Amino acid sequence: EEGVGTVLIPVVRRVGSYGPVSAHFISRGLSATPDLDYILNNGSVTFVHGQNSSYINVTIIDDPHSEYAEIFEVVLVGATGGAVLGSQHVARVTIAKSDSPSGVVRFLNESLITVVNPNSTLKLNLVLERAGGLVGNATVAWIIRGPNSREVLPPFNTDIREPVNGSFFFKDGEEGTRTIELRILPHGEVEVEETFVIELSIPSGEVDVDRQAGSITLKIEKFGDPNGIVQFTEDALRERVYNESTEAEGPFNISLLITRREGVMGNITV
Repeated sequence: EEGVGTVLIPVVRRVGSYGPVSAHFISRGLSATPDLDYILNNGSVTFVHGQNSSYINVTIIDDPHSEYAEIFEVVLVGATGGAVLGSQHVARVTIAKSDSPSGVVRFLNESLITVVNPNSTLKLNLVLERAGGLVGNATVAWIIRGPNSREVLPPFNTDIREPVNGSFFFKDGEEGTRTIELRILPHGEVEVEETFVIELSIPSGEVDVDRQAGSITLKIEKFGDPNGIVQFTEDALRERVYNESTEAEGPFNISLLITRREGVMGNITV
């Protein structure tokens, strides 16, 4: 990424580590341009006696321009001090596409939204935008995964009313926002906390999805006590007096009953 600042390219010294040696290197721009996309002056990397690894520092330039992925190479061209070059003497570096000419799409909402389990249908608006470069047409699709899984949410469910997926179209040169309206259905008698993930993808076009804001996690809080309430039964709470058993009778077993009521979802340990 352009914003990485500095890239450290490791150079290793194999087989022996006796005495000081140096390895000379040059850079070779392929689609990347020296001093415009990266800074690396031709030079050498030095190993002192006993040292078997070192690094070449490359500065990546973060500019405001929209650019496609660009490549340059760092080539070891010679060695001194008795060392010889190995067969792996070329390192290729790719600077990822940045400030995409076609722009990025991202959500403007918080990445985590938590809502109470509603008594009536709750409307929730999610807003996405296309920003940056505006070259070319782009289709942006969205889906919902969950609840509490990576499965795609089916249209017929008890949590979120249709539509649970869809798409938007941006024309060449068009920026702006689009809104996804989710309708969260009323709760049942008891419900566990449920987590959904709304994700963006690009079926067509060169626009990118912002990796930091390309999805939203939606949590719907539990309602009632879906995992139940555990307590002793009334019979177990009645006062009783037991006589200690004799040695001949052996141990005397007392059973206290526990009940689970109102919710039975999930496994629990008491």
